[in-house]
Amino acid sequence: IGIDISIFPPGEKFKAYKIDLLKPNSLCFLPDNYVDIAHANSLFDSPTLHRIHGSDCSQRLMDNLMPQLERIVKKDGWFAYFD
Repeated sequence: IGIDISIFPPGEKFKAYKIDLLKPNSLCFLPDNYVDIAHANSLFDSPTLHRIHGSDCSQRLMDNLMPQLERIVKKDGWFAYFD
């Protein structure tokens, strides 16, 4: 599963979604305990995110996203991020 604020290039070999992760319940389409690993690269420092939502959006994103990740990542799963 790929989730991004921008559009994925055509031909990806996984299900891709364009989603604004700052919207409440933006991951509601994913069931509880669904993913083994959630990975984010440059999510909280994303220039695209800051251009769309302003320079102060990192904490709002963290506050909105963490409870959703706790719900969708399996109990023995991981959330790894790199900024």
